[in-house]
Amino acid sequence: MAQVGDTMAQSPHVFQILTKRPEAMRRFVKPLPLLPNVWLGTSVEDQKYHDLRVPFLRDTPAAIRFTSVEPILGPVKLDLRDIHWVIVGGESGDKYRMCENRMDR
Repeated sequence: MAQVGDTMAQSPHVFQILTKRPEAMRRFVKPLPLLPNVWLGTSVEDQKYHDLRVPFLRDTPAAIRFTSVEPILGPVKLDLRDIHWVIVGGESGDKYRMCENRMDR
């Protein structure tokens, strides 16, 4: 895993790492140096997952922390303290579920 960190540190690119398991990501990155080109995020489908995942993300050292609120499957009141960026979206395809009035800040 150190090779991955070395590669990212030497790269001019931005890496966006998104997970549904921010607690595992936190354990992995805490001992590593903070890299300005590595952004860390977690998926949030509804309030339950916001409340479970975002505290772990907030406690993870990162230059940029983000949430991906897609697809929005239920109402979400976002707590954006120490969150720098939010991706929001619904579903697509034949069996998509409507995304109406699901987010509150």
